[in-house]
Amino acid sequence: MPERNRRPSGGIARRAVLTLPAVAMAGSVLVPESAAAQATPISRVDTSKSTFDKLVLMVDGKPFYHSGVQYRYEHQRYQKGWTDAQLKPILKMIAEDGFNVVNIPLWWSQAEPEKDVFDWTDLEKYIDWCNEYGLKMELLWFSHESTGHSKTLRVPQYVWDTYELVVDASGKPLQQDADFLFDKTDPNLLQRERYVLGKVMEHLAAYDTRHTTIGIQITNEPNVAQLQWGVSSDRSYSDPSNALWNEGGYTDAAQFRRDVLLHYLTELGRVVKASAYPIYTRVNTVGDARPVAENEALRAKGAHTIDFFGYDPYTTNIDTFYDYGRKTMWSQGRNFPMVMETFAGAANAHVMKFNSIAGNAAHNLYAATDGYAASGSSNFGLYDFDPVTHAVTRKHVSLEIRDFNRTVNKIRRDLATKAPVEAGGTRLQTYNRAAAASFDVAKTLADVNLRYTTTTGGQGIAVERSRTEFALISIDNGGTYSFPASYGSVRSVQSGYYDVNDAWVSQGAKSYSTANGNISITLAEGEAVRVLFN
Repeated sequence: MPERNRRPSGGIARRAVLTLPAVAMAGSVLVPESAAAQATPISRVDTSKSTFDKLVLMVDGKPFYHSGVQYRYEHQRYQKGWTDAQLKPILKMIAEDGFNVVNIPLWWSQAEPEKDVFDWTDLEKYIDWCNEYGLKMELLWFSHESTGHSKTLRVPQYVWDTYELVVDASGKPLQQDADFLFDKTDPNLLQRERYVLGKVMEHLAAYDTRHTTIGIQITNEPNVAQLQWGVSSDRSYSDPSNALWNEGGYTDAAQFRRDVLLHYLTELGRVVKASAYPIYTRVNTVGDARPVAENEALRAKGAHTIDFFGYDPYTTNIDTFYDYGRKTMWSQGRNFPMVMETFAGAANAHVMKFNSIAGNAAHNLYAATDGYAASGSSNFGLYDFDPVTHAVTRKHVSLEIRDFNRTVNKIRRDLATKAPVEAGGTRLQTYNRAAAASFDVAKTLADVNLRYTTTTGGQGIAVERSRTEFALISIDNGGTYSFPASYGSVRSVQSGYYDVNDAWVSQGAKSYSTANGNISITLAEGEAVRVLFN
């Protein structure tokens, strides 16, 4: 918009400034208000580790295994010309392929196309469609910016006409093509966004009575003084930003950015937590500020409103995912480790997801379809589509992910509540994370040395549910589990699955052998087996 290309006039009246307190370099922002919700949480993160040995997502009071994929309705509908008739069937495919969560963006302009004119058509559509297919939804709040870009289509016109932009030291707004970046130090912008997000939460409380929406991502890949992949400044030099910098006694621009971002996010999170629809809050930080340690300091004071921060590791290196929940900044303190986005269409996407689970992290894919792909196919899209007809089809990795999801869903409660041995737990063990064609290794699971063998690239997960009950699965291909015969006498071995209430559903007896001093059970691809000992 032409008026945003001009350098802001020096005659602009200075707005009231919300001061951030001075922060030591090892400290964090102090938020004086408590973060207590006003209603029973629909979802939360159990960080106590008193009942479980890991951080656990809780939905309607029960542990929840999270398996998500992003669904870009708004991009393909409003920027690529797809119809609802073409978009809705994608959700059906997602449900068929074993996901239980879809991450769906909602632009500020979708919720409020004009000032004080709210339109809930798309939000209600998301909820209704997810209900129809038995999916839960994470709402991705694409606020005043997304990926460090404030985009014309995503933000209402009145916001552009009213609030501060990030400017560099010369007073020039940061600009990349037609994109700018709104200034998070502008207290009036924050006040307005709090109001609008409050309206979103108010409508969720009134409309989403089945609790389809279980979490919210506040902003998307936020930045403070950078248009991601492009122009940047060390900080904004707007009047409000300069006042905060000076009044806070800052000398470190990186710390300033972290404090500014955390303050803005915490205030938006407070809206969610104080609403009649309190759900968990998350943020994917990949830009110029990652205030994870600062948020942990707030958590220690009971003042945090962001439940967890995460990252979008766009790589096919499986070690990145294995380490994500074990020894990165995303696993520090009580921060629930979740891969927020990563390649859905890469050939080894299923192996990447296995490694996140093996490393104690939840795992989201981006995206169901990649609307940016001119050919209709890319490493980003789980499914391919015809660029002309928009017909969506599965490709090989889609089937791999489908089979993976359907298999691990058979032990979903265990995945939600038990940390893998190699991530500090004792009762869940994983095998062959590299998906090697040949694998024969015994690993410790609680008080038994349990071997998994495959010659066809199978991957295993074994769970000790009690001293006498074990759950075993084999993913991608078959494999054989071997207990030492000295462990005890077998009462029964059955094939089946654990249902949504964690009750075993038997699909028949399973044979096993007792040769060579072992109790051996060979599983077919995708099979789950329960072993009971006397």
